[in-house]
Amino acid sequence: MTLRAPNSVKSKGWPQKLVQRWRRFSKETNFPYALGLMAACLAIIWVWRSLAPDFFYDLWVEFWGLTFDVVFILVVFASFEHRRQRALQIQSQHDIIDDYKSWDSEEARFRLAGAIRRLNKMGVDAINLSGARISDFSFSRNNIASLAGSTFFDGIWGEAIGERSVVLKKVDFSHVNCRSVTFSPYDPFSKLDAEVQRHAKLENCSFIETDLRGATFNGASLKWTEVPPDSHHEFEVDSETGQGFASQVSCGPFDGADLRGASFSGCVFENADFRGASDVLGADFSGARGIEAAEFDDDETRSAVLVNASKDQGKSAA
Repeated sequence: MTLRAPNSVKSKGWPQKLVQRWRRFSKETNFPYALGLMAACLAIIWVWRSLAPDFFYDLWVEFWGLTFDVVFILVVFASFEHRRQRALQIQSQHDIIDDYKSWDSEEARFRLAGAIRRLNKMGVDAINLSGARISDFSFSRNNIASLAGSTFFDGIWGEAIGERSVVLKKVDFSHVNCRSVTFSPYDPFSKLDAEVQRHAKLENCSFIETDLRGATFNGASLKWTEVPPDSHHEFEVDSETGQGFASQVSCGPFDGADLRGASFSGCVFENADFRGASDVLGADFSGARGIEAAEFDDDETRSAVLVNASKDQGKSAA
């Protein structure tokens, strides 16, 4: 038995993105009809000039003027107007997120999901979620495929107005593109005792098959309340053949996640489980605390991570 989704989220190539944007642009504007009208005008002019260039010469000149009007008014002006309208729509969705991200309730989660989905459809993945308070929420189950480039804690602290710290409890990032997401750029108290309150707190969050390449968790607190099991597999013996086999009955929070280039520098871990994660050695754990109690696929990986964690915070694994 496997607990993984049949297909993990993958980044779309530029041809698919180009086709998707053209389809969206065609639905939102009359641009295709304007291009069709312009093509029809040019075709009429070509036929007119080829067959009877002197026939109604004055009218032919006026028709050229009409064609230029179509080009500049229906095509060029429509393009600028669409760009302006799209910017307003994007800003409107960002305003909704700003209004609800710090309100941890079912209604707030519903409105956040809708706003992020609409932004994704408009090609916007990078979202400012600084100051968010979110619990019991799954991005993939709300049809949110990408948060690439988004920010949770932006590193600003100590201001009298505007809480920027982030608290995420039971938030499921599984199968989501979280490439280059800033969960925490640093924490001002990461050099102090581990019990000091961190500005980015993630509790019981899941990153199963999540693209975390280049993601930053520096100085964040990552905690899971349950102690990881000794194994995520159960070993059984076939009663007929007598042969033993293993079946997966659970998985860790980073199972199948791509950690290449991710940074956990200065993080505080509790009950962490990195078994099943991809390219763990490509992540930075310098200055991390609690990592010695974390679970890994093998002792070699554990030893390499502990050596990395013993380095001063901010230095790369290389």
